[in-house]
Amino acid sequence: MRRALAPLLDLSRTERLVVLAFWVVGVAQGFAQSHAANTLPFTRVTFGLTEGEMAGVMALTRIGAFSAILVSFISDRSGRRNLFVGTLALMVGAAGATGWVVDAEQFTIAQGVMRAASTAAGVLAVVMLAELLPAGSRAIGMGIYAASASLGAGLSVLLLPLAEAGPEEWRVLFQYALIGFVAIPVALRWIPEPPKPTGPRRRYAIWRPLASPYAAHFWPLAVSSLLFAAFTTTQVTFASERLINDLGNPASVIVALSLTGGTLGGLGYFIGGHLADTRGRRIVTMVGFAIAAVGGVGLYWTETLPLLWISVFLAAFGAFAAAPATSAHRNELFPQQIRASAVAWLAAFTVSGTIGGLWVGNWAIDDIGLPMTVLLLGAGMLIAIAVTAALPETKAHPEFAEEAPEPA
Repeated sequence: MRRALAPLLDLSRTERLVVLAFWVVGVAQGFAQSHAANTLPFTRVTFGLTEGEMAGVMALTRIGAFSAILVSFISDRSGRRNLFVGTLALMVGAAGATGWVVDAEQFTIAQGVMRAASTAAGVLAVVMLAELLPAGSRAIGMGIYAASASLGAGLSVLLLPLAEAGPEEWRVLFQYALIGFVAIPVALRWIPEPPKPTGPRRRYAIWRPLASPYAAHFWPLAVSSLLFAAFTTTQVTFASERLINDLGNPASVIVALSLTGGTLGGLGYFIGGHLADTRGRRIVTMVGFAIAAVGGVGLYWTETLPLLWISVFLAAFGAFAAAPATSAHRNELFPQQIRASAVAWLAAFTVSGTIGGLWVGNWAIDDIGLPMTVLLLGAGMLIAIAVTAALPETKAHPEFAEEAPEPA
């Protein structure tokens, strides 16, 4: 474990405080954005929706996340930190407000605002980590940020039995998200504005990352992001529905599965981050995608608790292992002048994947069932792995060590 965390030991005190601050932020973020999926079996009943209709609602909440492109474009020109703190505050406020909505329309609006702010905050977070940490510690630093979000999501799961106390008690979980406001002063104190690049700066149009010479890197990343999101979002969103309403388990079973299998799978963040920094970004991403696909499909095609536990573990471990490798890879493939814009466009494709996956669910779940729908989306993971293989490896290549090269 000491070897895996060695990159953190080499950080300065200021850099360690940056990692700690993003850990606090990640916990608040993971807690705020997990309630919609965890409470789905209860909110769906409250609003009188079918599984397919609820998939449509969850898809609509993702649309506002496209605003992250504009936020990141502004940050490339005017700075990151203030925008990051603002989106973080909006995310927490919208998540808490969801606890007082009265119908499905208000739920969609509140969660739409939350998702938009959360996506923008997440994009800016990984870009700032890439710019505030040295190359040898980026992936593990991003892994810790992602792991903290997983911890926040785990806390949300831990509170899920409260939703069983009454037909409207799911609201309490959203209201608890307001505790996340404590992350605001932490971010303001310990997260500095990333330094500006030295030398002459060039102005780029917001669409620049999509065009030559960056297109060769951008489009494989975009395809893999879209397909991975389409699968994992649908698989994660309906996990509680599968376990509670389809298999008839109490919420306590979800807590047990998530806090044992899911938490153990969270080791993937540290293992994946370490391997990405030592072995390479690309191979860790590919292996992580494969493991996540096996576990995610297994969750919907098995029924016994031991096999469900294994599926939860594999799905979590694979996705968590891929997260820091993917974050470091996509940041290192673009120069700083367009980095936030590139990552935001990739986040837009990720959002498109979440919407697309949920709209497939809206169309397919009521007709062919959850298991077949998840299997259909899981087939796309094979393509995600293939296009990732087409990307260059950035680890240990001098031109990617500190700054992606400018095109000629």
